[in-house]
Amino acid sequence: MCFKVEKCCCFDLKTGCMIIGIVDIVLQLVVIITTSVGLSNGTETAGSGATGIVGAVLSVFAAAFLILGTMKDKAGYLMFWVVLKGISLVIYCIIFIILIVAVIAVGATNDVDGASVGAIVFLIILEGVIIGLNIYWWAVVRSYKAELSEGLPR
Repeated sequence: MCFKVEKCCCFDLKTGCMIIGIVDIVLQLVVIITTSVGLSNGTETAGSGATGIVGAVLSVFAAAFLILGTMKDKAGYLMFWVVLKGISLVIYCIIFIILIVAVIAVGATNDVDGASVGAIVFLIILEGVIIGLNIYWWAVVRSYKAELSEGLPR
């Protein structure tokens, strides 16, 4: 299996999966709350807000299955999270490419202010960090799932 890891930072894979599940739930609840506030005060459009909330709710359920599967040592429960994060990673990479193209397009025009370019560059850096973190989390959960599926001792 590619991206096989033995530990999650300084924790074993089981503890790492628990931490990832809890952190994922907290982050997704923040997304749900901020998007709901944005919808209520008009700063978020209905289409993108609803999409964000649906995605965050799915992620909360996936993280709950991750935690439950980790607690019960059931590899099948982890699959929902692995598949959803895999799909999310593809979407994050597409957004990353769009942001890079936007910087190139904005840089090609002469009538832009520094704040616009700075904001896009910040989003590119943030998106890169999000992608990197999610790849690592995905590798940790996949490694733990493989460990459970193979019946290896922990």
